[in-house]
Amino acid sequence: MQSVSLWVPVDGREVPLAGRLTGPSQPDGRGVVIIPPVGYRHSATFRLWRLLAECLASNGVRVLRIDPYGTGDSPGMNGQFAGAEDVAEALRAAYDFLRRQGDTTIGGVGCEFTASVLLGVAEEVGLDLVVAVAPVVSGRRFVREQRMLSQVVPNTDDISMAGTLFTSRTLESFGMVDLTQLPAPTIRVAVVDREASAPFGYRFSAESPAEVESVVCRQLTDVLDRPAEEAVVAPALVEALAGPILRGLVPQAASSTRHYVVTDATIPAEPGEVRESFCTVGPDELTAVLTSPVDKEPEDLLVLLNSGSDPHTGPGRAWVDYARQVAPSGFGVLRVDLRGWGDSPDNETPPGRPYDQHAVGDVARLVRALRADGWRTISVGGLCAGAWIALEAARSGALDGVVALNPQMYWQPGDPVEALMSTTRQRREPEIARIKSAAARGVWDMQDAAGDRPPAAQWLDDLAAGGSKISLIFSEGDDGLEYLRDRLGRRLAAAISSGRVIVGEVPGIDHGMHRVWLRSQMISAITSALRRTKVQQPDGRG
Repeated sequence: MQSVSLWVPVDGREVPLAGRLTGPSQPDGRGVVIIPPVGYRHSATFRLWRLLAECLASNGVRVLRIDPYGTGDSPGMNGQFAGAEDVAEALRAAYDFLRRQGDTTIGGVGCEFTASVLLGVAEEVGLDLVVAVAPVVSGRRFVREQRMLSQVVPNTDDISMAGTLFTSRTLESFGMVDLTQLPAPTIRVAVVDREASAPFGYRFSAESPAEVESVVCRQLTDVLDRPAEEAVVAPALVEALAGPILRGLVPQAASSTRHYVVTDATIPAEPGEVRESFCTVGPDELTAVLTSPVDKEPEDLLVLLNSGSDPHTGPGRAWVDYARQVAPSGFGVLRVDLRGWGDSPDNETPPGRPYDQHAVGDVARLVRALRADGWRTISVGGLCAGAWIALEAARSGALDGVVALNPQMYWQPGDPVEALMSTTRQRREPEIARIKSAAARGVWDMQDAAGDRPPAAQWLDDLAAGGSKISLIFSEGDDGLEYLRDRLGRRLAAAISSGRVIVGEVPGIDHGMHRVWLRSQMISAITSALRRTKVQQPDGRG
């Protein structure tokens, strides 16, 4: 079995779409297209689709996971996903790709909105089978749910759902879904949902001239109804999805094992264009995407680490947007999955969780490998737990810079790990009140002067004395900045006076950067931090 990330050509569009191909050692003519759900659940379900692809490939089925335009690693900035037309386009592109590989019987898998679109266009495209995972039956209800869980973009009808921008056009496409009006299918269909009460599959069973299977799998709740940081993919869930495919797609004559793979593409960005390359980096063979300017080979690199349990696309796909908007300034940006995250090998590690301590070693080995590749300067960045890992890695002195977004330096190994900052804040309220009261009386400054300091103070000292240029960038009023100012004010001032550490506060934006209309301010702060780290040439050029 072999997996590779690649660019998939699209008829009628100049730019390709991003995919991940998992191929068996002995293909048997069966192929499957997987189109993940859009929005937050793209991250929460990422591991499910990877494990499903590996399960199917181990049984002779070639699998292509593909991101529609404006989602995942595909071209298109946040908010440019148009809805059903982009899902249908991705399905056709993936179907054509698998046919070119020699697969003759092909199925499709979708989840929520993408499942509903697949059910509507599968027969037109030529699929032999559809597995619809928790499909959206009523688009109007789906839109109401999205609006309830989202922030409204000021002065528009657009919404930001955990950092994914859905425009009014996209919401209109969502709202047009009505599976009760679909004609009964003439191809095999399996509807997999959390509960036996899903009437959609049973209605099809009664009316359809083809076989329709309704599968109840309560383990879906552990993926769809939990934060990504707490999602669990049970083996029974993978089996529930793989079963209808392996039963429904009949093996054909052996197809080609040769994969026609394109790993580099020129992608529209803001401003201009960038070059993006899928790659495997370091001794741990980590999967990554390198974004570079099109007109030069960059010498200075920013490595963006996993945040929470998000894959290399970042929180609300922020890393994709940031990479494509920072690279034109002359930098390379590497979005990487550490061990246990995304598509990188687990290598005996469990699924990635915030603050996993093995990540510090992963970063150290990765940076050594990148040094050997000839990068002039290497900065490492991350959000929250990812920022914490980057700062810890900087203690070794191996980094030229750190771009730490909203690091919570009060966190220490053994402390609780919560998916939501609101939960953490609630747990810490008595501690926050105690810190503020003592700060107002000057207690912490006196203790600091006497050498009585918490672990985070020693951390600041190490960073100030080290060789890395540290940029601590916080959203306005962030808990991590509040802690540094209230509990470590004297020590923070000393670190800043060293010239190695700077602190910035970005007005308006929230901790998870879900207010997408303010992300441009964060991009400016990141770019400024990189310019601070960038080595100046004798003639003054970077």
